[in-house]
Amino acid sequence: MSSVVDAIRHVAQHKERFTSDDVWPHFVPPPANPNVIGAGFREANRLGIIRPTGQFVMSARHQAHRRRVQVWESAMYARRPRSAAYATS
Repeated sequence: MSSVVDAIRHVAQHKERFTSDDVWPHFVPPPANPNVIGAGFREANRLGIIRPTGQFVMSARHQAHRRRVQVWESAMYARRPRSAAYATS
């Protein structure tokens, strides 16, 4: 389970919003039981790493057969400051 939460934490540090589709590529080989991913998301939510947005999208993973997946919001993502070159007056 900790490796799943670690993968979720990694994605949460780099993306403001994401789904389980974004976490799956971090597993090679994939988990023997795919339910461990859902359990990892529940644990990451409990730990305050992520929070649900209430939004759902269709999964892009072929194995998921276009089922709806939760969109999560990172509690860790830090927006990168805009550089002065791109600042508007």
